[in-house]
Amino acid sequence: MTDAPVSAAVMRLFQAALDSEQRIHLDSDRAAEHADRALATLSLVRRAVPDRPDVAAAVARVLDRLGRPDEGLRVLEPHLRADRPWTPVVQAYGRLAPGCGQTARAIAMLRRAVAEPAAGAKTEPLHYELAVLLDLEGDSDAAFAAALAANRLTARRLGALPVRPLAELVADVAGRPRPPRPEAGFPSRLPVFVVGFGRSGKTVLEALLAAHPGIAALGERRLAVPRLVQSLGSRMTRFGLPPVGRAWEGPRLRSAGRDFVTRLAAAAPGAARAIDTAPENGLALPAIDAALPGATFLHLVRDPRDTCLDMFFHFQKSRLMRAWDLAEGARSWCAYRRLMRMWRERFGVRLAQIRYERMVTSPAPVRSEALRLLGLTPVDRPAELVRPRVDPAGRIDRSRTVEDRHVGRWRRYGRHIGPLLEVFGDADEPVIPTADG
Repeated sequence: MTDAPVSAAVMRLFQAALDSEQRIHLDSDRAAEHADRALATLSLVRRAVPDRPDVAAAVARVLDRLGRPDEGLRVLEPHLRADRPWTPVVQAYGRLAPGCGQTARAIAMLRRAVAEPAAGAKTEPLHYELAVLLDLEGDSDAAFAAALAANRLTARRLGALPVRPLAELVADVAGRPRPPRPEAGFPSRLPVFVVGFGRSGKTVLEALLAAHPGIAALGERRLAVPRLVQSLGSRMTRFGLPPVGRAWEGPRLRSAGRDFVTRLAAAAPGAARAIDTAPENGLALPAIDAALPGATFLHLVRDPRDTCLDMFFHFQKSRLMRAWDLAEGARSWCAYRRLMRMWRERFGVRLAQIRYERMVTSPAPVRSEALRLLGLTPVDRPAELVRPRVDPAGRIDRSRTVEDRHVGRWRRYGRHIGPLLEVFGDADEPVIPTADG
């Protein structure tokens, strides 16, 4: 909290609200519940300290997360009129401004906030927000300059943290002998895993499929697969694999699979299929496939130049890559591709590939094909692409459409992304290094 002192009780309430806000993302099974709790707690805090900008910023973030940016704007507006709005207020405004038709005003405020930062203000997130908005407005040079400034600040803050590049981990696994075939796990067609490298369109595909009444879109269930892997006696840092030369034990597989499906069914009552898009899932596909032999895996693949550029425009914290480095982003994409090929060819994981570019330009046939893969009858509904939000019922809110302007977006930044073009070239189709698949 900032400025005027507040009681310890109000501080505890505010921290509890922030914890609930964080869980909206981390615990997607109960996202709506966490959002409701965050808003209810923040309402109590606002009654106690009605003029606090940090509280207003938190309320606006939650409302935007719920797909209600206009309400969030009303909460922020009094604080935006200040001579120097508080940094988190400006950041929250930058996030919801496009949904309110106020992108130009948000850009002006973000530019002033990064040019004239308040003492002790953290400008890194402001640069990221500014980069995204400038890109929306088509100002590619200014957008890349803002993204570059953001990533330099990120590198300064996180550069000393230990990182083991994904390529090294994949090389270790590639050198292992093929493990013995495991016994059957717990068969169920309920789980659907949408996997892919970061910024590949996983949540967009999830929202496209969620129009089907038999599908529950649960977002990133970040705790679910690590829990399954742990119950198998392994760790996510080892790709969930058993010790060299050993197979998973049948009873353990069935128990882990049954527990996973039970939790999944509780989060998606009545659903025929339930989608999980947690980014970590792709690292443990053999363990998931062994414990859940009836699961479906949909693999989103996007032009790596667009993928890596998109990651550069959004803050990424990872133990497997330094996302602020375009060249390392390219190497990590190649390593991830190699890992997916290894899961298919050496471990027998059935990956159904979906191209992002086709999904964006021809969503209806892509949805129909994906539904058939899931064993479901295609629905006769408009195939509108959206950016998902949580609605009060815990399902996807279809309020923000996704345009196909992100296909080939890298071309607008060609003179800025030399490290990517050195790896993938500048032809219509990217050149994929043969050593990486």
